[in-house]
Amino acid sequence: MSFDGTNYGFQVGVNYGSIIAGCHPPLEPSFFFTSYYEAHKNINPPRVMKTCRWFLNHRTFQAWKNSDHADLLWLSADPGCGKSVLSRALIDDVLALNTSVIICYFFFKDNKEQNTTATALCALLHQLFCERTDLFQKHAENVIKLQGEKLKFNFESLWKLWMSATSDSSSGNIICVLDGLDECNKPDRERLIQELKRFYTTCQGKKASDQMLKFLVTSRPYGDIERGFGTLTYQFPHVRLAGEEEWKDISNEVSMVMDAKIDDIVTERGLSDEIRDALKHRLSEIENRTYLWLHLMLDVLRDFHGTTKSKLLQEIDQLPESIDEAYEEILGRCNRSVKQDGRRLLEIIVAAQRPLTLSEVDVAMEIHPSSKAWKDLDLAGSSRKQWVRDVCGLFVSIIDSRIYLIHQTAREFLIRQGNLTATSDKWGHSIDLQKAHFGLAKLCIGYLHFSDFWRQHQQPVHRSAPQDAFLQYSAAHWMYHVQQGGDMESEWICAAAKLCEVGESLFYIQSHGDTMMWTGLTKSQTNPLYWAIRWELILIVEFLAKDSEIKITEEVVRAAAGSQFSGAKIMELLFDQREAEVKITDEVVRAAAENQSSGVKIIELLLDRRGAKVKVTDEVVRAAMENQSSGTQIMELLLDQRGAEIKITDELIFTAAGYQSSGPKILELLLQERGTKVRITSEVISCVFTMFGHKVKELLLDRQEAKINIANEVVQTVGGNWYDGFKIMEPLINGRGSKLKITEEVAHAIAGNIYYGAKIMEILLDQQGAEIDITDKVVRAAAGNLSSGAKIMELLLSRRGAEINITDEVVCAAAGNQSSGAKIMEFLLNRRGAEIKITNKVVQTAVGNKYRGVKIMELLLDRRRAEIKITDEVVRAAAGNQSSGAKIMELLRDQE
Repeated sequence: MSFDGTNYGFQVGVNYGSIIAGCHPPLEPSFFFTSYYEAHKNINPPRVMKTCRWFLNHRTFQAWKNSDHADLLWLSADPGCGKSVLSRALIDDVLALNTSVIICYFFFKDNKEQNTTATALCALLHQLFCERTDLFQKHAENVIKLQGEKLKFNFESLWKLWMSATSDSSSGNIICVLDGLDECNKPDRERLIQELKRFYTTCQGKKASDQMLKFLVTSRPYGDIERGFGTLTYQFPHVRLAGEEEWKDISNEVSMVMDAKIDDIVTERGLSDEIRDALKHRLSEIENRTYLWLHLMLDVLRDFHGTTKSKLLQEIDQLPESIDEAYEEILGRCNRSVKQDGRRLLEIIVAAQRPLTLSEVDVAMEIHPSSKAWKDLDLAGSSRKQWVRDVCGLFVSIIDSRIYLIHQTAREFLIRQGNLTATSDKWGHSIDLQKAHFGLAKLCIGYLHFSDFWRQHQQPVHRSAPQDAFLQYSAAHWMYHVQQGGDMESEWICAAAKLCEVGESLFYIQSHGDTMMWTGLTKSQTNPLYWAIRWELILIVEFLAKDSEIKITEEVVRAAAGSQFSGAKIMELLFDQREAEVKITDEVVRAAAENQSSGVKIIELLLDRRGAKVKVTDEVVRAAMENQSSGTQIMELLLDQRGAEIKITDELIFTAAGYQSSGPKILELLLQERGTKVRITSEVISCVFTMFGHKVKELLLDRQEAKINIANEVVQTVGGNWYDGFKIMEPLINGRGSKLKITEEVAHAIAGNIYYGAKIMEILLDQQGAEIDITDKVVRAAAGNLSSGAKIMELLLSRRGAEINITDEVVCAAAGNQSSGAKIMEFLLNRRGAEIKITNKVVQTAVGNKYRGVKIMELLLDRRRAEIKITDEVVRAAAGNQSSGAKIMELLRDQE
């Protein structure tokens, strides 16, 4: 499918304008359009006919594709094996053949536009909601209203929204393709892998009823990814397909494509059959051939300069045998007269935070130290595209006017690693990334200083569209390049400091891409030191802090306390240079306690420098508890040094209980430090049992068992927890089994537990026997249980058979059970025989069962054929069964 991307890039500015004007734009799926995900897919060429069969015909892929339940497939393969081409083929061709499936995808790349999971989830949600606007209205609208623009950057909230929307009973079947997970930044991909593990562990073996969610993930075989997926590959032995083990099939496909392409080149150039044979023989001698290597070789072949047979054969013998040699050959063949320009262009491309457009590159390449205004630029315009081709050749691709390196390995080839030294005549490892960032920082800063973009007599400067291109990039990313660029000369420090005077320049509203940074601040906060701290520009902070005319306000100190990565260094710098002016208010301490990355070091620094003057208020303690990354360490530090001041209220305990990642550790810490002083209310118990699962055993049951009141609602929640309900219920039962009241609601929840229902029910029946109320509602839940239903039904009929009435509703629940329905129906017929009525509703339900309808109907026809009537309703139900309707119709025709 194709989406209009005109909103992206300008959308943030439009939203900001709406905020200023006091109005709100209508909520639409385009809210989640934060990347050109379709263009990123189409960067990869379509697969050549009859290729990718090594994967498409593999039994693991076929099993994943044809499975009728939520499933995960991880494809691990070395660089150049065609993973991204394969992903595109799956999305555009192979999986798209199933029109009943919604396909969502994202291609990760090592740039700021494609290397975060938040951006990936926004792309997935945009694709899903464009297909299903009803899901957007049902699941997303309220979340957007509550969180606004922050939602686009919040992985946890986006993942919950994705899970909510895809778990909706009306969502249908969804396949999600994530390509190049190894190119996602490491912290993000670790979080994503953890969530995938959590999801697929909880739904292991769960059959789809009306919807299912499948993931296909590709990556290089990196150790951390392999370890991350380790438990899944153990639980699902067929979940991983290691492409590096399929070299023989891949090599055969490469040879097939190679022969066809060589034939084309020979025909195009009018070469002889002898040359054709020599080419094929030479290339076939090279081992471990990949699609990427072949792509590069074909480009080299097309540029052969020889005209005579002997010269051509000589060039063939000198063909590069590795990817790096091919890269060196391609760049070496480029226009040598502009080699320095080519190196400068590649430095810009490598350091850029997203793929640049031709217009942006056109501006960047023409900015020189003498450039002071737009009129000083000697732009190439439409001829810039050919210029890029001349200086870089096949090493870059130009798609939709954006410039990309040919492959991720091209970036690795260029960047200097460790202490490697580059020679002047070689391209490999010739780019110092830190220097490249500094070079791009100078271009951005220099451009933002153009007179075109500064106030003249307090009037806005009118800008034309061509000037906007690199201006938007510069305004959004100059800070990052300064951060990464290392030491700077004093003139550039002064120039960067000038850009922190946001009251003087226009770029901050008109071009900056991050609305969140500006909302509500651009008019009220003009202190340059504040902005230097917000952007974590340590060199600029140090420069500005020496200026006594710049005030160290509370906002400045609070910004330092909230600085995620450089907060401790910045706070220490302020103390060292202007300590008397640094005021540590309650808000400053709270900002430090909220700081996810450097909060612990900042709190330590504040306590060390200001001691008892640092107040540990309830708000500070709450902020620490809500800190999902370092809250436990901050709480430990505060309890250790200022424990006497901290009041552990019921409300704070409940707050801690509500956080899944940090809650268990904080609760454990509080129980260790305060022991009997911590009061565990029934609300906390309910929250903890729901959120943390079996971890509560150590935290609560082992520590304060005598004081804990297990409410009926808690038992019901635990009994229905099909992920780790048994691990929670077991200590509850063993410790106080006879005291637990098993109501109809509790028994119903347990009977519906697809994994542990049978185990929990058996223990409860052993302990409480006839006291457990087994109603029709409970029996129906057992009959509809996808996984444990047969065992639970057998258990109930064996222990309490005389009291259990098998109603029409129970038989219908079994007939509609899409996983274990046939087993349950057979068991009921064996145990209760003639008591079971095969009504028209039962037959109608059975023929509509997608996955077990055939077996159930065969069973019913075998046992109770005379009672089965083929009505119009039954025929319509069978005809509407897309999975097994044809086979069921055959059975019905035989019955007729």
